[in-house]
Amino acid sequence: SALVAGGRDGSLALAPAAWNGARAVPVACALPPSRALHCDARGRLFAIAAHGEAQQGALRMLENGDWITLVDGLTLPCALATSAGADRLYVVEAPRARVQAVDIAGRLGTARARVVAELGAYPGEPRGAAVDADGNLWTVLTDAGYVVCIDAGGRLARVLRLAAQAPTGC
Repeated sequence: SALVAGGRDGSLALAPAAWNGARAVPVACALPPSRALHCDARGRLFAIAAHGEAQQGALRMLENGDWITLVDGLTLPCALATSAGADRLYVVEAPRARVQAVDIAGRLGTARARVVAELGAYPGEPRGAAVDADGNLWTVLTDAGYVVCIDAGGRLARVLRLAAQAPTGC
């Protein structure tokens, strides 16, 4: 994994996760207008790129200095997390109250998103994403006061009620 730093001019710099203060490596690319960046355990950088209407977005990956689109047509994607095996990327779509998974182990030019969890039965919108050591995905339901846990099979494993009414991320 890596530390990613973005400049105001859209430039990027990468440094190893165990950064010892050495100089970061500049990356020759422009950062797309993004809602979130995520670097997986293999050092691949993913972005949720906003385009067109504010509700639309695409999942992109940095490859050889260029941003390639893996999945387009997402509705307000707002968070990314990688599965424990780094073979699946989770994308949280807020207004659709769902989580999609994208296989990132094989050829990425043929990546497809598939819905792994529907959260519309609960109040609030999912925001934020984190995967625990057991491979479970956690997300918060904003303005509802819930944190939910989705197991690797896409089943709702736990629902935790919080004292805070408006949690914002994992």
